[in-house]
Amino acid sequence: MSAPVTYRIVLVGTREDLARVRTAVDSIPTHFDVEFFERPAEGMVPSADIVASSPDIIVIGASQQGPLPLARQMRTACPTSQIVFLLAPERLERFRLSLPFVPNLASAWTASMTADASSLGALLTEAAHAARERAATSIVLGRINQKLALAARGSTEQVRRSQWALSERYLATVLTQSPDAFIALGKDGAVIAHNDAAARLFGDGLEMAQASSVTALFPEEEHAKIREAVARAWSGEVQAHIDACVMAKDETCIYVELSLATVNDETGVAAGVSIIARDVTERQRTQDRLREAERRLNAVLDNASVSVFLMDERQHCIYMNAAAERLTGYSFAEMHGRPLHDVIHHTRPDGTHYPIEECPIDRAFPENNNMQGEDVFVHKNGHFYPVAFTASPVRDDASHTIGTIIEVQDITERKRAEARQKLLINELNHRVKNTLAVVQGLAHQSFRDGAPIAQARKSFEARLGALSVAHNLLTRQNWESALLGDTVAAAVNGTAGGNADRVTLLGPDILLAPQTAVSVGMAVHELCTNAIKYGALSNAKGQVSVRWEVQNNDSGRRLRLEWTESGGPPVEPPARRGFGSRMIERGLAAELSGEVRLNFRKEGVVCTIDAPLPQPLR
Repeated sequence: MSAPVTYRIVLVGTREDLARVRTAVDSIPTHFDVEFFERPAEGMVPSADIVASSPDIIVIGASQQGPLPLARQMRTACPTSQIVFLLAPERLERFRLSLPFVPNLASAWTASMTADASSLGALLTEAAHAARERAATSIVLGRINQKLALAARGSTEQVRRSQWALSERYLATVLTQSPDAFIALGKDGAVIAHNDAAARLFGDGLEMAQASSVTALFPEEEHAKIREAVARAWSGEVQAHIDACVMAKDETCIYVELSLATVNDETGVAAGVSIIARDVTERQRTQDRLREAERRLNAVLDNASVSVFLMDERQHCIYMNAAAERLTGYSFAEMHGRPLHDVIHHTRPDGTHYPIEECPIDRAFPENNNMQGEDVFVHKNGHFYPVAFTASPVRDDASHTIGTIIEVQDITERKRAEARQKLLINELNHRVKNTLAVVQGLAHQSFRDGAPIAQARKSFEARLGALSVAHNLLTRQNWESALLGDTVAAAVNGTAGGNADRVTLLGPDILLAPQTAVSVGMAVHELCTNAIKYGALSNAKGQVSVRWEVQNNDSGRRLRLEWTESGGPPVEPPARRGFGSRMIERGLAAELSGEVRLNFRKEGVVCTIDAPLPQPLR
């Protein structure tokens, strides 16, 4: 196994620069030896010592004043070494733009002194590779020149002419074999030279461009941009990555990326402009497809009702859709680059800290496994809300886990529905038991005391009917409440039948709780039954008045209801209290937690109810 390639770096600067470079080279797998030359405020670094180091890279630190003279000295001493400038961020862009116009330094490298270690390390690696390639090229050309010199056996001028001819052939070979189109422009803007790749790319348009202007190679809508780029190149500005369009023979667009530069003569005066055009159609179409796919994906995600979060390998949020913003109360700008757990999942409902190590959502990444379940999030405004989640690892082509995608749904309404369902089931069980108890009591009272079976059965069925009427009324209101007037009217109509029009009802709307409504309905049924058998509804002239009101006193709201019979046969107090009387006086009083009195007046029965008014469920 061969030993790894080691590159040499010479640093001219301060110890702060040295620490930054060492951190960078330690962060990458490429092997570097770093030699440090501390440059004093006055004076120059000895070139001989640097040359002896045979450096691949010479780094000039950010602390150096006047770095360009120092760099030119280093370039002269070490022509194959790559020069890298470390610069303060505020100097970087302007310095970088000026380098193409500095002799011998146009190919130098620049980096910000605040760049992270891995980025600076990657730049140093590229520069080191370039240094080795430059050194290899120098060796090859040196050997060629030596052979030419020996073969020429003539004057130095002959050798120079041979070398010049060879360099031209090398340049011609590069231009001919290059897959990129090369075009040379004269002072009038017309094409004066081109390579084979340009002929393939631009076709017949080159003839027009040679006779007129380079703009003939492009559609009319591109002319203004091309003229502006050429004018800027004539002014000495190096321009790269200018996008343009070329029309193919089938009228489709070929996307090209242009690089323009000034060509100077031996006196340094601008003599022409060179243009390198690279066909980037496939790349552009791939980018267009990616943008379209991204647009469609964003449209789907932003219109989805489920909240979606995407986390990177550090579990920091790098995407959230519109539903996630609505769910959490945070915008993506507020969440971007922050750990999801620390923002919306940091505290339990009891106020205690929620360690990330115990969070099932965050375990999806280290365990490389799908996780799902329920948990509680904290909204931006501080309230807690239950969620159902699915967390799945995101893997690259090599199956390495590079992040997590999390889908979350607010299940507050579901939890409320489950609680309501549980409450309703419990309430249903309670009401069924109560109803069975009432039915059992009705049966016990209806069939006691040796009453004839037919009569007892008729009474029992009538009471069951009254119970059913009350239940039907409550069912229409979801068993939450019933109006007192509707309860009394339903009981009267169900019991009195054709005599119901002789019963007058008068009173305000009052909501009754379900069990209270059942008890009142049963009591009215018993009063109606008694009035039909013995009281005001047993003849053709009798009347019944049912009036109620709400009274307010220090103890709260109270219900006062009075059943008054008149016009019937004279009333005789019963020798004993039957089931109906006992249910009204005792059962109803107990249910209402109030007082119920039956007065068997000779003129007609009067039933008075005085009880606190309970609140219904709603």
